[in-house]
Amino acid sequence: MHERMRYDDIAWERSEAQFEAWSKKFYQEDILREIGNFMAKHRGGVPKELCSPVAGAFNVCLQMKFGDGGSAIIRFPQPGNVRFPKEKLLKEVAVMRYVAENTSIPVPFVLHYGMADESPAGMGPFILTEHIRHEHNVTAALNTPGFVRKDRPILNPQIPETELKFIYSQMADVLLRLSQPSFSQIGSIGEDAEYCRRKYVARHLFRKFARDGRLSSAHSLDANPFKLFCDDLRPSNVLVDADCRVVGVIDWEFSYAAPAEFTYSPPWWLLIETPEKWPKGVSDWVKEYEPRLKTFLEELTAREDIMISDGSLAEDQRLSGRMRESWESGAFWISYVARKSWAFDMIFWEQINSRFFGDNSGYEDRVKLLSQEERDGMEEFVERKLNDAKTRDLDDWEKDEANRLTSAFIST
Repeated sequence: MHERMRYDDIAWERSEAQFEAWSKKFYQEDILREIGNFMAKHRGGVPKELCSPVAGAFNVCLQMKFGDGGSAIIRFPQPGNVRFPKEKLLKEVAVMRYVAENTSIPVPFVLHYGMADESPAGMGPFILTEHIRHEHNVTAALNTPGFVRKDRPILNPQIPETELKFIYSQMADVLLRLSQPSFSQIGSIGEDAEYCRRKYVARHLFRKFARDGRLSSAHSLDANPFKLFCDDLRPSNVLVDADCRVVGVIDWEFSYAAPAEFTYSPPWWLLIETPEKWPKGVSDWVKEYEPRLKTFLEELTAREDIMISDGSLAEDQRLSGRMRESWESGAFWISYVARKSWAFDMIFWEQINSRFFGDNSGYEDRVKLLSQEERDGMEEFVERKLNDAKTRDLDDWEKDEANRLTSAFIST
């Protein structure tokens, strides 16, 4: 027993030494700069502030604030305090994506994740998510006033019954939604063979649409099919004066000559938040978006009328009719996923799938629409990707596919 305790003490000391050496790196200026640049690259936008590292029991987090009012969090499992950090992180990402796709529980949107070989400053496995703006957590709302962080929290005995019921009701809602999915086996939730098949089928169907000419509209046949398009044109990059008059538009680094369909799609930012990050899901985003789109198109039409009357716009340069057609036909979603690869699977199965086929059948029923060669190659692909996942993230494949999908879109 004595020898065993000595062994445990030695292992504990080694773990602490490993963590301390690693954690000290976070306070080196060059390390923080590299992490900050990495976060800005994968999140997009103008960075304003990189906050000080915050250590929990198993992870260290850094928050970066951006000029658009949003922020991102990068989280690293702590060496020495976490065993099997790669497996831990991959399982967490899989669960977050599953919850986001199969329930209406709001979870942080995963911007990027990776292993040690891709980690900024060599800090190890990481997960980068959009930060959810909040005041505090439920424990703080329920805790006894005056308690500090080092104290064990205890339910405030004086909490008003109405407040307690309100909090309990929301927690009950989370539990109910979490209890709805069912599984045939005990174990971790992973991005398994089924996950790969859904991705495989969706992307091959997208390519099929491109080959069949179903991704582009008649506008692609115009003499000048490409338009100047700014991927980062949104309210936070439009500056106004005290009277809310536009005085400038900033952040043009994500601008390029793009397929006309991108310009002819109505703007996604009418609700400010994107459909894939909408707390109540894409369907609710659509419900809230449509009346705002109606208002926007009315104003767009009015501006078109004024510009046509003063000669600064030709009748065939109107956008309102094309944007309305894009939304009603579903072309809006085609353009959207061609630009935003991280939202591809969610949008494809929730919006594009039913619009093209008239029902919400899953990938199992869509397999028959693939060519025989594509069907024959699916299982080999799944096996290869599951093996690759041991050394290379499936996200890498998604990035490669995003480039191919955009190329397929443009080639039509």
